[in-house]
Amino acid sequence: LVARRGFSANEWRVLATLHGEAPMSIGALADLTVLKLPTLTRVLDRMEQREEVRRIAHPSDRRVTLVTTTEHGDKLAAELIALALEHEQCMLAPFGQKCANELRQALQQMIATHQEVPPRNPS
Repeated sequence: LVARRGFSANEWRVLATLHGEAPMSIGALADLTVLKLPTLTRVLDRMEQREEVRRIAHPSDRRVTLVTTTEHGDKLAAELIALALEHEQCMLAPFGQKCANELRQALQQMIATHQEVPPRNPS
């Protein structure tokens, strides 16, 4: 869906995460998008060149860089989110409303559980 609009999955995750939110640190954005910092930096570089996001200095901590969407980025995010919701409805329609709601709840529980459990160290 987003690839047809010229976005990578990582760019979509960044845009969707930042949309409608206050500027956040790159570290917080990395945690929320589950991207490693070097990968996120490259993604932000591309998105900044296309004027979808911008980096700004933290007002009280010079060590921290914040990132936020631009007006252009917000517009794109809103369009993509609308398309994603429409796509979700089409994908879930064959299951009926009750089953679709149960599936959404199960996915939300999986996400919440994952956020509470620290990542395991691969051995």
